Amino acid sequence: MVLLSWPVAFYLIHLEGEALQVAVGLPFFLILLCLYVMPFGNYSPCIQEKDKLGPKPSFFGHRGAPMLGPENTMMSFEKAVEHGAFGLESDVHISYDHVPFLMHDLNLRRTTNINEVLPNASLRHPSLFDWDFLSTLNAGKWFSHSRVRHIP
Repeated sequence: MVLLSWPVAFYLIHLEGEALQVAVGLPFFLILLCLYVMPFGNYSPCIQEKDKLGPKPSFFGHRGAPMLGPENTMMSFEKAVEHGAFGLESDVHISYDHVPFLMHDLNLRRTTNINEVLPNASLRHPSLFDWDFLSTLNAGKWFSHSRVRHIP
């Protein structure tokens, strides 16, 4: 609307007759005013007074608890919740056949056994595979319990 304001103002200045200027300018001005004022009437539950906010979370499970279980797996998320995580964070990709799945990396090499199953495709983006193939990969084999840290 701001970009339209300049051409409309230029057009109004060059119009012959005050009635035509009002007929074109007034509706445009009213629409513009409504667009500027409308956000003040919106209610958002995200906007709260500081004294009404709950306690600040101490930590979130980033991809679950990757030091206690393979990342982005139910085991990892359950471990994060067991240790008091206030929330969980993960990345969602969509497979080639439109099935959502959890994956952080831009390829499957680090967190699955794709190098053993299909080594030539190991650097392809995960969303370029069908879910039927993705579901056959082992996403926990790489996890070593020697990485486990005990959280007090």
